[in-house]
Amino acid sequence: LCIGSIYSWSIFNPALVRELGVVTSAADDWNIESVVWIFSVAIVFLGLTAAVAGRWLEEAGPRLAGVAAAILWGGGFLVGALGVYLHQLWLLYLGYGVLGGCGLGLAYVSPVAVLLRWFPDRRGLAGGLAIMGFGGGAIIAVPLKEFLLRAFYEAPRYLGSAEAVSLVTRQGRRFADVSGQWVEVVVAGAADAANMMAPGPEGVYVVGTGATGAAQTFLVIGLLYFAVMFTASFFYRVPPPGWTPVPTPLSSLMWKPRRRPGTRSLPCASRAPAGFGAAHLRRRRASSGLPKRRTGSVPTSGRSTRPGS
Repeated sequence: LCIGSIYSWSIFNPALVRELGVVTSAADDWNIESVVWIFSVAIVFLGLTAAVAGRWLEEAGPRLAGVAAAILWGGGFLVGALGVYLHQLWLLYLGYGVLGGCGLGLAYVSPVAVLLRWFPDRRGLAGGLAIMGFGGGAIIAVPLKEFLLRAFYEAPRYLGSAEAVSLVTRQGRRFADVSGQWVEVVVAGAADAANMMAPGPEGVYVVGTGATGAAQTFLVIGLLYFAVMFTASFFYRVPPPGWTPVPTPLSSLMWKPRRRPGTRSLPCASRAPAGFGAAHLRRRRASSGLPKRRTGSVPTSGRSTRPGS
């Protein structure tokens, strides 16, 4: 579930492209093309690590692999948080993309390897359940990330409407005169104001005075994932050599009706009305056109068919 949050990377995109301007992108903010490739780098290193670390996992064991995965995946978030805070894109690629991707690969193969050893007769089911948890991690990560981004969001300083503030443009940047000093600003339109984490007016905002909450969210999630994965790695148990699961009989998996308390199960014949079987046979013979069976005592070979004769 922890490593499945990789599939919710797009939650960070709007915050990362507005890290300096907060309400809208500033001149020095990253563009969306440079941000989306971080997810691709992490997926590439996931595949490479899973392919290379398979033999090392057999020698080192799943516990050590789980600890290494927790350090790399959680540490990747921490390095990424530093990159967002310092506004260094290469640190974000190194932390989340490279280190985090290697942690993804180790955390992907270690539980699958353990489950396949415990259930050699149901390898497909065991592997499918493990991968299901990997894919379902985004269900938990999306609301968690959105909650943290809102909690750490801080609106930038508002100067007023665009008509009330004196603005100049220099080399593609907007500046406003604030107390005799020219500071870089961004102008938020109606669409930008509607997309703010916290409702705010459209107008002029000072660059670098607010926070999108992305750096703090990276930090908290990294520590949380490290704690969960590090603890879970010590719960790995490898079966003893030569262990085979006890086959489960099919009859034990079938549904059985349950009696109500105080009742007694009786044979079907004792619950049927008297004469039910004979009446049913007579109706079947009449519908088929066969002659009715004689019910009287008919002597056979000079002997009576009555009881006791």
